[in-house]
Amino acid sequence: MAYLHEDVEEEAKEEREAEWLQEKTERQEDKESSRRAQEMTLNDFIKTAINSDRLLIQDSNGNELYRGFIGCLQYRDIDGERKVKQHGISTEVYTTKTIKKGVAVWKEQGERVTEENTGLYKYSDLQMLVFTKIVLEE
Repeated sequence: MAYLHEDVEEEAKEEREAEWLQEKTERQEDKESSRRAQEMTLNDFIKTAINSDRLLIQDSNGNELYRGFIGCLQYRDIDGERKVKQHGISTEVYTTKTIKKGVAVWKEQGERVTEENTGLYKYSDLQMLVFTKIVLEE
């Protein structure tokens, strides 16, 4: 009887070790996949983006490389294999000028307004541009 109890304990111990090893392997795979997700290139990012979204690309020193629509990026000479260091949302607020010529009425973009000064204007006199901002590694 003592032998049977020792066999059951040994099997349970082996099962726990196998489960622990499997969990450890899964954690390592998760770390590798999250690291691969962090190593995104500009081309990888652009594949998932919508062409009509505005894009602001900067290098790691803050120099602006591109500002415009994602769909027009293909006409610029930017290396798509560069790694993406950071990405997020960026906004800019501008005043608008209403122009009337005959029966035609339209608004043009005016001067840039800092976030602290937006309260000085009527909401209808402002225009907010929303960009997807990408910072590339060197």
